[in-house]
Amino acid sequence: MRILFYLFLFFIFQTEVSAQFRCDTYNMNEKAIQRDSSILKTKKQLEEFTKEYIKNKNKSESKIIIPIVFHIVHNYGAENISKEQVLDAVRVLNEDFQKLNPDTANVVSDFKSIIADCNIEFRLARIDPYGHCTDGITRTASLSTYNGNEETKLIAPSWDRSKYLNIWVVKTIELGAAGYSYYPSSVDNSWGENADGVILVSSYVGSIGTSNNYQSRTLTHEIGHYLNLMHTWGSSNQPGLASNCDIDDEVDDTPNTIGHTDCDLSASTCGYHDNVQNYMEYSYCTNMFTNGQKDRMRACLASNISHRINLWSQNNLIATGTKDGYIAQQCVPIPDFSLDPSNGCEGVSVQFTDFSYNYDSINTWKWVFTGGIPDTSNIANPIVIYNNPGGYDVSLTVSNSTGSNQITKNGTVKIYDPEIGKIFPFVEDFEQSVFPAYSNDTSDNWTIKQSGNQTWKWTSNASASGTGSIYIDNSINNNNSINSIISPNIILSRDPSTRLTFKYAYAKNSTNSKSKFKVYVSTDCMSTWYQRFSKTDNFLVTNGGTFVNNFIPDNDEWASASLTLGPFYDDQSIRIKFESTAGIDDGNLYIDNITLSSNTGINDLSDTILYNISISPNPFDFDTKINLEINNENKIIFSVFDILGNKIGEFSKIFKSGISSVLFSDIVTKIDAGIYFVKININNQIKTFKVICIK
Repeated sequence: MRILFYLFLFFIFQTEVSAQFRCDTYNMNEKAIQRDSSILKTKKQLEEFTKEYIKNKNKSESKIIIPIVFHIVHNYGAENISKEQVLDAVRVLNEDFQKLNPDTANVVSDFKSIIADCNIEFRLARIDPYGHCTDGITRTASLSTYNGNEETKLIAPSWDRSKYLNIWVVKTIELGAAGYSYYPSSVDNSWGENADGVILVSSYVGSIGTSNNYQSRTLTHEIGHYLNLMHTWGSSNQPGLASNCDIDDEVDDTPNTIGHTDCDLSASTCGYHDNVQNYMEYSYCTNMFTNGQKDRMRACLASNISHRINLWSQNNLIATGTKDGYIAQQCVPIPDFSLDPSNGCEGVSVQFTDFSYNYDSINTWKWVFTGGIPDTSNIANPIVIYNNPGGYDVSLTVSNSTGSNQITKNGTVKIYDPEIGKIFPFVEDFEQSVFPAYSNDTSDNWTIKQSGNQTWKWTSNASASGTGSIYIDNSINNNNSINSIISPNIILSRDPSTRLTFKYAYAKNSTNSKSKFKVYVSTDCMSTWYQRFSKTDNFLVTNGGTFVNNFIPDNDEWASASLTLGPFYDDQSIRIKFESTAGIDDGNLYIDNITLSSNTGINDLSDTILYNISISPNPFDFDTKINLEINNENKIIFSVFDILGNKIGEFSKIFKSGISSVLFSDIVTKIDAGIYFVKININNQIKTFKVICIK
């Protein structure tokens, strides 16, 4: 019954978690080898050492203690996991590596006799590399948390890897993995000094807080790689392939397997009963290492390669405060805080939240708020009112019985006068190359919020009209990088017919491109943003769907948007934010001709009728679909014309509001290779797309 209950709970969570987990260790190690082929020689040396170590009948079985440090990289969100969650993750590790986890009772009978007590214990460091008191946790505020990668390890620098196992915690990892590590042979070089360790998504740390029990063994899995274990199906990242039966993980007592992403405890994929419950599987019901894996990991720790042998030396345990009998000091807290909002109009209330760390207790908080009411506070999370425009400093001093530390964030609160700004109507055609800073008067200038390698820039290569536009090249930005441009404050006329119009152009680099483009408005000096426009993936494409590297739009490859301000037209002023979220292998996105005016009279598909149109795939075949999203029931006429303007097909239908699609074969029954134009007519408002047939 206990096993059945365990499996029942597993299946409840399987849909949620199995789609997310992927370990990128294999891919990252392959990249390392491409960078430095000498790694192959080091790998061979370590394998030879491991074999000799395992042959030794007198090898030590004594406990190995490894000092660890967690580097939490965050943007003051849930990814800034609590100390309690870190402690829980250490608990899980120590249970797993010492066979103390109670769910070993659920291991199937064929493998009960080889469940290993690896006799390895992990302890949070209590002395940092500079000899200072630490609780083994560092915290670094950075947008890199949304795209965790090797650069993250430089933003939150590693501690000496010969003394500490470094673990980085982030919100998401660049290519969607839950975590990854390097094999010791891959980082036994100068480059590896900064890269050695584990990087992990915050929702896979421990079993509490942002994580859960079914994701809690991910760190165990990654440290297995750090200690030279492969996946049970060998050194690859593709479980489930029949060819995996021919790959060995160099461990004698783990049967060859194709690898599993579910918990089939009776699986026998390569002629043997599979060890599905092994920590080096993807099955989400893992609860054991084997004795052979134990020997391999302890061999790694006995090797000089990547300094693993020094980690557990008595001198290092003394130096890191992790030796038995060490009495840890109470550390002086390190102050940090967040504020919400950081921008606002006169009279805004700002909530400050204490995020101090590296302590067991804090006795006092001392806040100083320049320009705020109150101007000081001694509570942890005060609320402060700012009545006058300007940029204001905030300082926080935190103290306990050991000492105190202070942090000051200069100009972190920005207060604006909503009556100062650009006069309605507002036009931005990007004809000046000095974008975004047009003058010393900040009320004239745009604001850029950057995340990633590239952000919004002015260009003369393309424009909907005139000589310039702005664009963002997302091809070299990390997945989910968000870049925004924010308009100056615009004083409204309070006319209910006021509309925001603009032109945009976008093309995908490949099928993997999945860009997002959103537009927001704020009526309270950027304290709050309200979404007014959103297009994603194929719905954003304006060139008909053709894949283009370094896309530069032609005149007919721009789309128009015309938006009402909804309930906000009667406000005193407004700011507009254009936000791009990069996808994998993304393309260029352009904006031009932004106008805020009344009764624009633009004859285009407005947001009152149509939200999205896309044609995919293009170049097309008869299975190509025209996808559309409308918010009112309408009769829509689809017409296809050849390059000479001859109509070769037409189809019409009344569509209800929502998302619909039409097959190209509904419009035309036969077509030759060439260029064609699809016209979509809604209430005499027409949108034209260029399509290509290459059959």
